[in-house]
Amino acid sequence: MQLDQQTRGRVMFGTGPGQLASDAFMMGIDPLKQRAMMAEALDVIVPLLRGETVTARTDWFELTDARLQLAPYRPDGIDLAVASTVSPSGSVQAGKHGIGLLSLAAGDPAGEAALTRNWQVYESSCAEHGHPADRDSWRLVVPMHLADTAEEARGQAEYGVLHLVRYIEGLSGRTMPWGGDAASAVKQWTTGGFPTFGVAILGTPADAIARIEALAASSGGFGTLLLLDLPTGRPEDKRRSYELFAEYVVPHFTGANRRRAASMDWAHANSARFTGAVRQAVENALTEGGAR
Repeated sequence: MQLDQQTRGRVMFGTGPGQLASDAFMMGIDPLKQRAMMAEALDVIVPLLRGETVTARTDWFELTDARLQLAPYRPDGIDLAVASTVSPSGSVQAGKHGIGLLSLAAGDPAGEAALTRNWQVYESSCAEHGHPADRDSWRLVVPMHLADTAEEARGQAEYGVLHLVRYIEGLSGRTMPWGGDAASAVKQWTTGGFPTFGVAILGTPADAIARIEALAASSGGFGTLLLLDLPTGRPEDKRRSYELFAEYVVPHFTGANRRRAASMDWAHANSARFTGAVRQAVENALTEGGAR
């Protein structure tokens, strides 16, 4: 599993049907047609990006011998991914075109419960259309904020959590019972979770490692973890959170410290023998020094 290596220095083209009905209405799109329109758009975007000439006609666009004048910069093209939450529509389209799957709701209990089902749909869709189903191309998205202690992380998250609550209330048209004060909102976010955003990891690097390993186990394995950037702290606290992630969480999963840990374990297991040898060497030196 890679946490920040796979997409470093790369451009990713992400697509999805759109989760906000307000966006659809502003653009004059019927929310009931969004998923079908995404499928129709992918049917032409994917081959265009692969350098093919495309002719297609739908009830909302028409292309005749369409082609791209400029190819993607990288020889292997642009990294493509389809967003998926709880429904399997994203998995179907990602598998159809042989592109990556991006699970936006991995932090949400319902979204996490759907991970295995959505991956199975992705595998089935890949097989149907002759594409390999590669778990390395599967990305899971979670909200996270780290600090040196769990108490610090939760306290720092109080800085911006009510802005997020007001955003959720504005979209849903409902007042959240736990949205009256920051401490209550943080407690809800780390236990029952927020609508759409799910349960946040607010804690230490060790907490993050445990949560990611649990996600890997429940999903059956994935390729990349993406951190959902939210107002979880002041700018300096957010920078420290990413530093902790880079210094402790990433090396755990890349195995960068594996040999160092093995060396420390070996030294600890043989500490009695080493200490005895050093003590004997000092005693011998004192005895020999005294004799001379």
